[in-house]
Amino acid sequence: MAHLIYLRNDLRILDHDIFHKLQHEEIIPLYIFDENTLKNDVLNQPRLGDFRKKLLLEGLQSLRKELQERGGNLMIATGSPKDVIAEIHKKTPLQGIHFYQHDAPEELDRTQEIESLNIPMFSYAGDYLYHPEDLPFSLEKIPFVFTAFRKKVEKYAEVRPFFPTPSKFSVPSIIDDWGEIPAIPNLKIDERSAFPYLGGTRGALDRLEHYFWNTDLLAEYKETRNGMTGVDYSSKFSPWLAQGSISARFIFHQVKKYEKLRQANESTYWLIFELIWRDFFRFTAASEGGKFFKIPRNYVPKTSTAFEKWKEGKTGNAFIDAAMIELRSTGYTSNRARQNVASYLVHDLNQPWYAGALWFESVLIDYDVYSNYGNWTYVAGVGHDPRSRKFNIQRQADMYDADETFRNTWLNGEF
Repeated sequence: MAHLIYLRNDLRILDHDIFHKLQHEEIIPLYIFDENTLKNDVLNQPRLGDFRKKLLLEGLQSLRKELQERGGNLMIATGSPKDVIAEIHKKTPLQGIHFYQHDAPEELDRTQEIESLNIPMFSYAGDYLYHPEDLPFSLEKIPFVFTAFRKKVEKYAEVRPFFPTPSKFSVPSIIDDWGEIPAIPNLKIDERSAFPYLGGTRGALDRLEHYFWNTDLLAEYKETRNGMTGVDYSSKFSPWLAQGSISARFIFHQVKKYEKLRQANESTYWLIFELIWRDFFRFTAASEGGKFFKIPRNYVPKTSTAFEKWKEGKTGNAFIDAAMIELRSTGYTSNRARQNVASYLVHDLNQPWYAGALWFESVLIDYDVYSNYGNWTYVAGVGHDPRSRKFNIQRQADMYDADETFRNTWLNGEF
């Protein structure tokens, strides 16, 4: 009997708890294109936009290749996870279902549905920087604000070692149809894109090699992270982290290696600081459940034409429009731009923050449910540390695009 590895946002074998544990067992790695994700959202927008779909498919191709090189394979299916797994179990009896725990409502619903199949299930906490068992507090007593969380984990918790890539896998010989990976959308990569990279672990490792070892850009991260134009103003790890092609834990240990062999400074620490932010949103969601998301399930926000103009980059504010056009054209825009467009939508256009969160889910290549909702509620002033987050857009433009390079790049000088 085989073990089924139910993959979602953990498309890697490097530093993967389950692949490490089951490397000497017969396994069926499975990725399902969940029918819910393939639908439109409550505003009739695609939940999985073309740019993120492209990166996802590249990640699946990369993972299948890595598995096949080691005697394994990756099964691809579409539909309801419960129905897909039930069908596999009929043909190839399963000893157990292994998966990374996710604490967003939709993922929890899917887990509960699969549990009804009465196949033994084993969950793993592999999507964090700090393992939940190593936190210096219980999830019920997680600090309410990030600074308190960060100080406690930095002082009292340690990041566990990462798991190396297994050298060999075994899959059931009875399986003759592993499913086809859908064709990658034929999207033209905009030459102005800040993320012209391929999905998958190889792409992530190439970027890390470039950013850390070939250019020493890591040593300048804190000074350049608020940049807005070009490929090297920030690490760009977020799309690979979102699809799980690389782990926060692996990046952490590479930073520590860099600090030992090259230099340790405020910039090297600041990249780890950002990984701790990522953990904060995840652990807070695990602690609060549905309350973390601040809105009822299937809530339909009431928007106006101002929301549509914001999406299209036609607000009349050049700084905002440049960012929104970049987002539509590439699936990516800088963290600085995201904060500004979110503030502008909520505080200047008086549109519901949830509508912005849905749009980001549709178009961002690095969409992550926890970071997306954590950041939107933060900017809207309804999340943790609920102070006013209204940005002075003109001041932001003057500070971060003083020479107007960003606006000229995306508005073709027409503003």
